[in-house]
Amino acid sequence: MNDFVNTGGRGPIGTPTNSPISDGGTMARTQNKANVSQGRSGDVEGTGLFSSSFTDADRQFLYDIHHSKHLDGTPLRLEELVFLRGENVRMQQQAIREFGAGSKTAAWFEEVIAAYDEEIERAKSPLGSATNAVRALLADPTAKEEDMAEKMTTMLGVMRQEQLLGVEDDPAAQEASDLMVKVIDRSAEKRTAILEDLVKREKAFSGAIPDDKFREAIAVVMGIERQRQLMGMADDAEGAKKSERVNQAVVEVIHLVSERRIKALKDLIDEETKSMGTVSDKKFRELLVAVQGDEREKQLMGLSDDDSGGQSAVVDVFNLILKRRKAAVAELFRRQTIPGSGVTNDQVNRAINDYDDIKREARRLGMAVPHGDFTLGTPEFSKE
Repeated sequence: MNDFVNTGGRGPIGTPTNSPISDGGTMARTQNKANVSQGRSGDVEGTGLFSSSFTDADRQFLYDIHHSKHLDGTPLRLEELVFLRGENVRMQQQAIREFGAGSKTAAWFEEVIAAYDEEIERAKSPLGSATNAVRALLADPTAKEEDMAEKMTTMLGVMRQEQLLGVEDDPAAQEASDLMVKVIDRSAEKRTAILEDLVKREKAFSGAIPDDKFREAIAVVMGIERQRQLMGMADDAEGAKKSERVNQAVVEVIHLVSERRIKALKDLIDEETKSMGTVSDKKFRELLVAVQGDEREKQLMGLSDDDSGGQSAVVDVFNLILKRRKAAVAELFRRQTIPGSGVTNDQVNRAINDYDDIKREARRLGMAVPHGDFTLGTPEFSKE
């Protein structure tokens, strides 16, 4: 090894031909003559052993150690920093054997090792350890969401603790924020894909996915999307594209569930039309509430112009119930005229009240329902 090793390169021994920092898995192998001094800079102070003769290239190399990242922008992990420090210790020992402990090459490696020591200490800090744990899970495509959530909670707790203690300029803080974005993005991608898969299965076979499963999937996806919005992750073009994908999946679910319920309601209408009284009010009411809820949701999302026919089906149900209750009142009046039928005025009044109630509901929907529309050779009995 030559005592005038070029210390301005980007590898762990300062050679410019290989870059283990930016080229994964490579190690510097060649050595070159030193660069001509390009002046001095105050960006990196060094230990004092060798810093007085630092060139700008020397200082830049030490600066790069403190800001080294992978190609994807993630900082080096603790184990990687320890490995690189070990390599430089090995090469320093070789330099000492060849040129002596006081040589410039040995002194240079002392500076490099000191820089790695600083980064290792940062990585070992509470926040550094927490970010390392999150980063390790992000690197694992099989990592479970609950494990990710646990590590994220720990990291956020450490960040809050540092804020309360007034800790400023922690280098790990920015990395922690970046990791939060990546974790949320990964979770959003996974949950959106799950929702899209549910949509695909439902399209292939109507009724394959229960309403509860759709409701749960949407709640999770929308919760993550709200996080993205609050963190400004949807502000750029790429983020907006991801948000649009979520929105499309949610809209598809709303349409699928709505159409499925409307079909079920229309089936009940057909059943009741063929034989009046076969479908209970309770069964009609359950589906009416669901379909009307879907219609309100679609209106809120600007989907009210779809052709699913939900409102039309609701009107048909009300017409059937109106017809049925009107017939029930008429039947009670008829039976009351028969001596010994046992039909009381209280029974008739209850039936009339039920009829009036459904008429009021129908009017709230905008249906034209006449007042006092029923007589049987007697005065109007409707209380309206």
